Amino acid sequence: MTLAPLAIWLDAIGYRPVKSRAAINIDDRALDADVADAVRHAARRIGRKAVLIAFDTGVRAAMRVAALESEHVSDLIAVGLPDRLPEPPAAVRLHVIETSRRVAATWREDMHIVDGARALLPVNPAALKILSEILREIPVTLLGPD
Repeated sequence: MTLAPLAIWLDAIGYRPVKSRAAINIDDRALDADVADAVRHAARRIGRKAVLIAFDTGVRAAMRVAALESEHVSDLIAVGLPDRLPEPPAAVRLHVIETSRRVAATWREDMHIVDGARALLPVNPAALKILSEILREIPVTLLGPD
């Protein structure tokens, strides 16, 4: 539900967002199977690697799925980082959008900084502008033969 406005915005600017069947993120490991399934189906349907966009604690699940499904995922865009961040998968490019309040504790070279409330990052106009710029720069990576 929190990312519904983001999905509507992505659709409005010409992307085809796919949602997993996970309704709520209580235990982020519970998301893995649904997210992996959504990624595989979306990538096969469009014939290219998918880009995952995840928020806060969902980033951990997205990283695990990206590592397992690297043949179907080219990039992961983290909109806000969780407190504990696993090592990014080597075969997947990581992009980070974070608030200026969290920079000192989580600084990364690949981080884009915006002002505002962290909980509102998925609807923050500055974050959405950066997100659209990141998406524009991601090269299309076609799927290999099955």
